[in-house]
Amino acid sequence: MAHHLRQRQSGLPSTTLATKRVHFKRIFAEGNYVILHSTRSGRATGTGTGREWIFSGWNDQGKIVEHWDVLQIVPETSANDNTMF
Repeated sequence: MAHHLRQRQSGLPSTTLATKRVHFKRIFAEGNYVILHSTRSGRATGTGTGREWIFSGWNDQGKIVEHWDVLQIVPETSANDNTMF
């Protein structure tokens, strides 16, 4: 998992990394599935983004076989007391 995240970060310019922060809220792991809930902040617009990462299956070299993710802007207000995470 850490190797995958380092690969994603290595492709970004250092100035971009310096202005963004990822906060992991929840991590679920069961069988061949790993699910991460995170938020990202520090974008130029000042808005945060919620993200769900889903990883499934690992090959013989320990690499991820499948990956999905879902992104959503975190709203400033909500119609109820529930949070995204």
